[in-house]
Amino acid sequence: MYINLKQKMYKKYKIFLLVILAIIISIAGGWVIFDKYFATKDVTTPDENTTETIIYDEPTEKEKQDNKSFKQDLIDQIDNSSEQDNTNSSTKKTVTPTIVYVSQNGQSIEAGAFVSGIIEEVGSCNYKFAKNSTAVTKTTAGFANATTTNCTNLSFNKSELSSGTWSLVVTYDSNAATGSSAASTFEVK
Repeated sequence: MYINLKQKMYKKYKIFLLVILAIIISIAGGWVIFDKYFATKDVTTPDENTTETIIYDEPTEKEKQDNKSFKQDLIDQIDNSSEQDNTNSSTKKTVTPTIVYVSQNGQSIEAGAFVSGIIEEVGSCNYKFAKNSTAVTKTTAGFANATTTNCTNLSFNKSELSSGTWSLVVTYDSNAATGSSAASTFEVK
């Protein structure tokens, strides 16, 4: 009976050691996978033979002059480029404004639009409200957005428009572009 108990203990000890060994192998394998695929590597470490250093001193007069010269060259390139653009293009680009909204909000008439295909700060947006033979025109500035030119939102007193169905057409005009939107209708109460 003593031998049988000893054999059982030995089997349990073997199983325990195998489980511990499996855990250690799993942790090591996980570490290798993590290190290979997920850990960030420092690829910018300079090798021992590199002599590059960062100088934190004030720039020399020559460096200051070179910097000014470089900036002026860039400005001249931009100026020359825009002059060439103006002389090469005698016709304006055709664009189509999009009316985002037009509605009555209490005692106010509100409208907003944007222009695709051009990004600039110098254009004007003309909001033309029409009903039968009556027309009311309001103008706002265009301003550059990340991908379009937006028309400044418009808001004015509804007393300028009589009750009924009105249509709105937005036209955009600048030195570089021109165009009109499709008409949008709305009700004034």
